[in-house]
Amino acid sequence: MSHGSANTFGRYALSLILAGLGIFGCKPLPPPSYSSWYASIAKPAPRADSAYQVYVDAAVAAERLPKDDLNRVSFTPGQRRRITKALAKVIEPVVREARRCEMPLRIFRPTEAPAYQRGWRLIGRALAWRVEDELAQGELEEAIRTGLAAFRFGFALGGGSASDAALGYQIVDDVRAALAPALLTLSPVDLTRLINGMSGMLRHRPSLESLLESERGAMRAAVQFVQDAYRAEDFDALELQLGPDAREPIRYLKDLRRRDGADRVRYFEGFAAEIDLEIKLLAERAKRPAEARGPWPAPSSEARPWKRLARHFFRTGRPLIDMDDRVTARTRLFVLNALVLRSIKETGAAPKSLSVFPADLTRDPYTGRPFRYAAAKAEYRLYSIGGDLRDDGGETDELGLSPDMTVDGGL
Repeated sequence: MSHGSANTFGRYALSLILAGLGIFGCKPLPPPSYSSWYASIAKPAPRADSAYQVYVDAAVAAERLPKDDLNRVSFTPGQRRRITKALAKVIEPVVREARRCEMPLRIFRPTEAPAYQRGWRLIGRALAWRVEDELAQGELEEAIRTGLAAFRFGFALGGGSASDAALGYQIVDDVRAALAPALLTLSPVDLTRLINGMSGMLRHRPSLESLLESERGAMRAAVQFVQDAYRAEDFDALELQLGPDAREPIRYLKDLRRRDGADRVRYFEGFAAEIDLEIKLLAERAKRPAEARGPWPAPSSEARPWKRLARHFFRTGRPLIDMDDRVTARTRLFVLNALVLRSIKETGAAPKSLSVFPADLTRDPYTGRPFRYAAAKAEYRLYSIGGDLRDDGGETDELGLSPDMTVDGGL
């Protein structure tokens, strides 16, 4: 190689090095620009004149009880009496509250505990205990008043987040179970009070669709949570959330850092794109009776490296559909039993057909058709085919849950 050629090669090699350092030629690529999926927002302040404010104030007061009482899942008779006494003044505003509660959007990041739920859970238990105590003491009017307030409270929570709704359904179930044994002993006047109160609540309760925007927000908050953990290279909170399922997605996220910036952004865009698909699926299934839904669709066979994250963070709404079917069926059956029993008490005979009652009360959410019913004089059989979608002639267990579904206690 000649001296001139050597100098030319040296200058060319130097230019490549300088270009690589950004001193000469092209500049380094800018860091990838990530979308913002969710920004923390101030939690909505309850209006001072709202039913929601009444429920919030009661929760705050209930949460002043010892932590052991708030976290307890079973209670001895002594603990129950002590807590009932401690909450007597706390739950009275809830019992008096007759307005419909408009729940705000309640969106929480995966690491946030939903506000007020510990207090609401204990209030729900105290309301059911109060119904039982009032019935035991023969205070039927007070038991109905407390029961209707508890139903209103439980159904209102169904308009919040998925976890609010699950809690609300449990409260409705507990209070209905407390009231069910009294149906046979209530007078026509008392039955009418119960029927009118509950019929109105069933017609105006929040639908599943009403909480889907809260669910959408929670899903977006989850995507933001994962994206923030990835960008900070801090996966401890994600591992705590997912447990054993965290290993594969975290490994993929760590490998993703070695890939092109556009690939990193596309990962989170693909993850977030499943939110609208899931919300649409939930809305469509919620509108149909269980019999017409079919199985949940199988996940796409396309590459979905975020599939474990989607399964963990985007599926909280699915169990609510089954829970809603159950609470709707059993509450409608409760009201229908009250209607039939009132007829028996007034005329000596059960109605020959459910067609004499409003159609929205007689519809079985599992079939979309009327509940199964047969009557002869003062004897009758009334049931839902239940979650197995088979008619077993009204056969059920001691809880009235399966294979066919009746009101609490197999009434």
